[in-house]
Amino acid sequence: MELDGGGRVTGWVAGVARDEELSIGARVRRVASYKPGVQFEKDPSSRGE
Repeated sequence: MELDGGGRVTGWVAGVARDEELSIGARVRRVASYKPGVQFEKDPSSRGE
C-alpha cells in the first residue's frame, strides 16, 4: 500500500480473498484490530472497488 503522506506499508485487507476483489488504486483505510499485522478495510467512498 502506498500511503497518502508518502512511504509504503504491507498489510492485509479484511474481506478480500482474491486479487480481483480490490483493484489497483482503490483506497483503503487502516483499522485497529487484535489480529496480528496491519489491517485495512476498503474505503466505501473509493471508486476503485
